[in-house]
Amino acid sequence: MRALILVLLIVGLGPRHAHSPTLREVLAKHQIKADDFPDADRQITSFAVRADPDWFAIAFYWHTGTDLLPDELRLRTRDRLTGRWRYGEIHSEARRGGSALELHRRGQVVYLRLHVNPSAARTLVLNEDLAIRRFIDGWPSLVLAHGRLVYQNNMTHLAPYHPGSVSLYDPRTDRVNRLFP
Repeated sequence: MRALILVLLIVGLGPRHAHSPTLREVLAKHQIKADDFPDADRQITSFAVRADPDWFAIAFYWHTGTDLLPDELRLRTRDRLTGRWRYGEIHSEARRGGSALELHRRGQVVYLRLHVNPSAARTLVLNEDLAIRRFIDGWPSLVLAHGRLVYQNNMTHLAPYHPGSVSLYDPRTDRVNRLFP
């Protein structure tokens, strides 16, 4: 009897996996028809969405049925004024980060923040065609005019103390300047 209770406890207390929505479900939440996508009924995971009045973006992975992310991170953006879609794929060796956490856009610059660990992120700087222009080791705090990005630099995870620092990236000059300290 104890063995049966132990098995029931182990099985009952095992990991719980949240429902992974389909691409169609996520697009429908944002009033976007998925009829153009033959793969719209596949489940996605670890995704980020940005829904502005004139622009929509989603970065996602296909759900594999495991806790592992596939090699390709997929991006789709839609200009809501023209209805034009853009597509991109970024492979793991190029992105060097995990789950998509957030998207920002200013002008022709797209910022995509990826998870690295609790004290670090990798922010991809993409052009409007979703090609990588640059990597930033940190996470966005504020996107300014002309696409300038104020961001927090990564910290050493599990260090005895975590001194913060802030930098400014200017996509027009492709330069980074430390703001603090």
